[in-house]
Amino acid sequence: DVLLGGRAAEQVFIKEISTGASNDLERATDIIKAMVSMYGMTDVAGLMVLEKQRNVFLNGGQTLKDYSDDMAQKLDEFVKSFLNERYEAVLATLELYRGAIEKMVESLYEEETIEGDKVRAIIKEFEESYESYQDKYKDFLDGQLQFIDDAKSFMENEKLKVKEEELLSI
Repeated sequence: DVLLGGRAAEQVFIKEISTGASNDLERATDIIKAMVSMYGMTDVAGLMVLEKQRNVFLNGGQTLKDYSDDMAQKLDEFVKSFLNERYEAVLATLELYRGAIEKMVESLYEEETIEGDKVRAIIKEFEESYESYQDKYKDFLDGQLQFIDDAKSFMENEKLKVKEEELLSI
């Protein structure tokens, strides 16, 4: 998630994507590929080792790939899906903590540097106010969700009634 944070922050706060995060994306992709192809950490290949590292003294390391085109496609699909899933989670976290991040930016403008204790204090303050907000509006939000569920049930019942009437008219 850390490697995706820079790109996600550009999207959330600047609304533009630059080439600045390209190395981070490359590294994130390599880590996920290694999880699948070398470490057996997913169900894509199970415990099969798909890539082997061979060290050749002066030419550096070589990676030997020993798998089918079908497995390569599964690997690519998993990597893409996993990266997208994690990216969406990072975007959601940045949106959730937007207030705290903007407060940190304000502190940086005022003081030029910000210490870890101050960052932790800003996050703690934000989380406490967020929890307070959630508690305050919990009943309201629960009521809204119940209304939506009731509306869905009503619409489903109406569809069933219409279908029943259609069948009876035949």
